[in-house]
Amino acid sequence: MGAGYTNHQFNPGVHTFRSFSLDSAAGSQSLYSNEITAYVESEFPITKNINTNAGLHFNTYFVDKSIYPSLQPRITVNYNMKPNWSVKSSFVYMQQNLHLLSNNGAGLPTDLWVPATSTTSPQYSYLYSIGLFHTFDKKGVELSIEGYYKSLDNQIEFSEGASFFGGTNDWEDKIERNGKGRVYGVEFLAQKDHGRLTGWIGYTLSFNYRKFDNINKGKWFPYKFDRRHYFTIAANYALKKNIIFSGDLVFNTGNAITLPDGKYPTINEEFKQGIFPGTLSVFNQVYDNTYTYSGRNQSRMPVYHRIDLAVRFIKERKKGTREWVISVYNIYSRQNPYFIYMQHDKQKKLHLYQITLFPIIPSFTYVRTF
Repeated sequence: MGAGYTNHQFNPGVHTFRSFSLDSAAGSQSLYSNEITAYVESEFPITKNINTNAGLHFNTYFVDKSIYPSLQPRITVNYNMKPNWSVKSSFVYMQQNLHLLSNNGAGLPTDLWVPATSTTSPQYSYLYSIGLFHTFDKKGVELSIEGYYKSLDNQIEFSEGASFFGGTNDWEDKIERNGKGRVYGVEFLAQKDHGRLTGWIGYTLSFNYRKFDNINKGKWFPYKFDRRHYFTIAANYALKKNIIFSGDLVFNTGNAITLPDGKYPTINEEFKQGIFPGTLSVFNQVYDNTYTYSGRNQSRMPVYHRIDLAVRFIKERKKGTREWVISVYNIYSRQNPYFIYMQHDKQKKLHLYQITLFPIIPSFTYVRTF
């Protein structure tokens, strides 16, 4: 059991400009809040083959003149059916007093953590899971398959056409509230924890959706981090006691993103003031394109994948150990996109371009322990 108190100071949306003649900051005003937490948790057997871990988490969040209290129960039940076979199930209710705001279109990715306020309630979720586990004691291998479903309430999202940049500085003027979410999927895992060769192989099939009354015509749409497939392999091989090779492979579906699927020409009429005082305004026609969208987050960024390799040389000293590590990140220099953006060429044709941050990166590390 335990208890805690936290005082928060948030500066959401703040961006600062500095020059020789200017030093200013813009964005939402600072917000202060207080949080009181307490929890109790215990593990106890129900029968010879059924063990339970149950707990209750109490949280009260104070912001402005609003108070958000919550009782958050959680329970995990482990049923040992027979030797080396078990079924685990759990239920968790959680309240989170922070929200994540992410831009969904092309351009620099901006993830902004913002607090619950008197007008933006905390988000909460119900998580259900059940899994089957089997162990091979002699080989040190464990296999598992686990399914889960999470429902979310009080979600927030940027309104249609709104983003972190531009418009009003206050993020609360740019969002839709009271959204719903659902996340579900199945996870497969095989892991080996002893022997010369250790590691794991994991695969997750997941679905992550959101729904708001004023976004995507009130229909469910993929969340930015809706990654349909996530596959990973990690391995360590001890060639000798003091020489260990390691590597990992990561592969996952690209983030969901909102991109136009069509366009049509438009003519905007405007009046411009004459060059000289007292002259007549000039009528002007501006030819432009208006883009159409099939829905929120209906496109995908390219898949993400890479391989990392490393070798460790360990030597015992009289006092401690010495270790050299040679590693290569992204060994085949996969150009994984950090973000993509749209830009017209000289013929005024629209193209998509991507920015990559981390190509192949070799590194050498020396570790000395005493």
